[in-house]
Amino acid sequence: MAAVALLLLVVVLVEHNRRLKVAHLHQQALLEAKLERGLQASALAHELRQPLSHLLMQSRLMQCRVESGMANPEAVLEGVQNLQRSAQQIDQLIDTITALLRGQPGQKQPVDLVTLVQELLTSCCAECSLRQIQLHLDLPVEPVVLELNKAQISIAIRNLLMNAQQALLDVEAQHRHLAVTLDQKADQILLQVADSGSGLPSHSLRELMMNSSTANGMGLGLFTVHAIAKHHQGRLMLGRSQVLRGAECSLWLPSCSVNPGTSIDTALPGAPVGIR
Repeated sequence: MAAVALLLLVVVLVEHNRRLKVAHLHQQALLEAKLERGLQASALAHELRQPLSHLLMQSRLMQCRVESGMANPEAVLEGVQNLQRSAQQIDQLIDTITALLRGQPGQKQPVDLVTLVQELLTSCCAECSLRQIQLHLDLPVEPVVLELNKAQISIAIRNLLMNAQQALLDVEAQHRHLAVTLDQKADQILLQVADSGSGLPSHSLRELMMNSSTANGMGLGLFTVHAIAKHHQGRLMLGRSQVLRGAECSLWLPSCSVNPGTSIDTALPGAPVGIR
């Protein structure tokens, strides 16, 4: 009789523990969902910060010219048109990021990654020169064409470049190096952005996101890159560059639609670590 009672007690305790575990997992899932929504909102704010700042600067400049009496009708019209273009870009950016965070695939088209990287680098070269950053490029001569959502991939690459530039501000001018390489590894394309900064405080994307306390935090930008990579059946890997000794971000994309004639130089070696 005692044995039966003991067995029943064990069964009750096991069932109780099972229910507690299920409840805990359910609560954890709810917290994860809340965290995801919070990160999505923060990522959108992160992407909008720069274009909104540019729009505000344009409006202030036009206001100063009008108040000083220096602006003629043609100049005012030009200023208004610039504001309209900036507003349209912000509107397109919102649509792109919103679709991404909702899991909507968006429209894909053949995109030459070499040309796209060169275009994005052109826009940041002025800042690199101003900040005395030495830029090292290792890009192929031939096109590397993939089926991509161009707007999303542009956001991802721009984020990697901006993070690298930001990391170099804490380094002495003569030691500021930023390297961008593009390579083909088996059936994948690898885009790497490395810098000579102090490196990432963690190779865990989750930890970087949790430690991003501001709208322009590095973790939020990397979260956006990770989401875009995942959307393209790719992945983002974080590590330390063996050459520059700073952070190294590796964006991997499937090469199923690569131009067969593509030839790519060897990329800088690194030590990427997968997202945990």
